[in-house]
Amino acid sequence: MNINFKNKTVFISGASSGFGLLITKKMAELGATLLLVDKQSDSLQKVCKQLEDNGTKVMALSCDVSNEHDVSNTFDQFMEKFGRIDIAINNAGIINSMNRIADCPFDDFKKVIEVNLSGCFLCLKQQIKHMLPKKKGVILNVASVSGLIGSPFLGAYSASKHGVIGLTKTAAAEYGRKGLRVNAICPTFANTPMLHDIAKGKDEKFKEQLYANIPMQRLAEPEEVVNVMIMLCSEYNTYMNGAEIPVDGGLTAV
Repeated sequence: MNINFKNKTVFISGASSGFGLLITKKMAELGATLLLVDKQSDSLQKVCKQLEDNGTKVMALSCDVSNEHDVSNTFDQFMEKFGRIDIAINNAGIINSMNRIADCPFDDFKKVIEVNLSGCFLCLKQQIKHMLPKKKGVILNVASVSGLIGSPFLGAYSASKHGVIGLTKTAAAEYGRKGLRVNAICPTFANTPMLHDIAKGKDEKFKEQLYANIPMQRLAEPEEVVNVMIMLCSEYNTYMNGAEIPVDGGLTAV
């Protein structure tokens, strides 16, 4: 497949690290014009500078996706400069510290829901609003295998990702007839900064426990997840709508 995103304007949240950074670089290689957001302003601007130096058309703005005014203002600025959004990847997310539900502080739970679920909702609202006039658009929400099954010690994160899948299916049902496609990708743990955060201070046995029930007996490499994201956003994928796609080494198959 000769996949390219020339003449496509692509929004990516959480663009300065993890899956977001890698999909940003891949989209740039494939010719996309990029609209990038992240709360980590310094890291984001470094990414933006590197892309511009390589000839990519890009606009990068610091944005707290859980803040409605911030999100609305950010999309207004993107539209003022570029006038369109063809593809949107809602990737921004955080994870809670590992606790059983009874031991999870409510403030931690609320923060994860605000960023992962409310953030996805607020971005979806803006993306749908700006895609509807063209009657065409692709939205990919980065959920998680934790949104498909229970995740012991990660109750807040699991709840937020179940919610993202619910939003995905609802948006697909509401706007499919308007020419919009909305899907979710559900990766298992990969070797990203998010995993490094929760594994901090733990020994190698901790990682082994994470993939003990995965038939492929290993964690994902970020590139393996991002390659699926590229396919899902490409013009080779034109009829998938409202799907939650596990990229989990077979975890949900057993």
